[in-house]
Amino acid sequence: MKRRSLLDRLFNLLGGELRTKDDLLAIIRDASQRGLVAPVVVGMIEGVFRFSNCKVEDVMVQRSQMVVVETGWTLEKMLEVITESGHSRFPVQDTGNDKFVGLLLAKDLLRYALPGESRSNFEIHNCLRDVVFVPESQPLNVLLDEFKRKRTHMALVVAEYNNVVGLVTIEDVLEQIVGEIDDEFDINEEGGIVADSEGGFTVRASTPIELVNQTFKTHFNPAECETLAGFLMKEAGRVPRQGETFQLEGLDVTVLSADARRVKQLHVRLKDNTVLA
Repeated sequence: MKRRSLLDRLFNLLGGELRTKDDLLAIIRDASQRGLVAPVVVGMIEGVFRFSNCKVEDVMVQRSQMVVVETGWTLEKMLEVITESGHSRFPVQDTGNDKFVGLLLAKDLLRYALPGESRSNFEIHNCLRDVVFVPESQPLNVLLDEFKRKRTHMALVVAEYNNVVGLVTIEDVLEQIVGEIDDEFDINEEGGIVADSEGGFTVRASTPIELVNQTFKTHFNPAECETLAGFLMKEAGRVPRQGETFQLEGLDVTVLSADARRVKQLHVRLKDNTVLA
């Protein structure tokens, strides 16, 4: 006798008329409107359904946007790159070729930055962690199981000839279920626009365009794009890269943080250096 899937059994439990995932989601959404299921739970269930159809290539960070360190670098250069990027894990590439030899955790270099610790004892190969390689076609549910089994949070993504084409983290996977996860470097002030000491502004990329217009006296059309990041992507015709600057309606907009799928944080300055009231 063929064993029924969990989804089939759930359909049968909720009613014989259910035939698709959309039928199930309709019942769950109705339960949410009746106050039986929290909206955040509905969002996570919808995320699980999307998650089941995604592959690594759908969420990975492209090779061109990876921050890597090389075995031939000095400790000082590694610390500089690590500090500037704000990341906690880094693929390590063998200097002089395209081979990746492991992962470096930023915390493993802390002891070499402390007073009294001899930097002459530093050897990069003593700090390396094993690196996991996964194919870009691997389903995300399989990848999540692999992350759990191997107790790692990052994997390098390889194409058909085993060349590295990107990386993927456990955060990239979980965000497909629970939505975007902000870290301690993301601004969290209400509204998402924070003035700096030099006359510019740090802006959360998802800030509503109406608030952008109100703050910077611009006239972006909310019917075209809902966020400033949306206008940047429209202007570039792609996901802008970290460090790129664009001129939009009297604003100099620089990408402070972005990955392969989205822009996260921006720096905005009025081109004429006007001081906003």
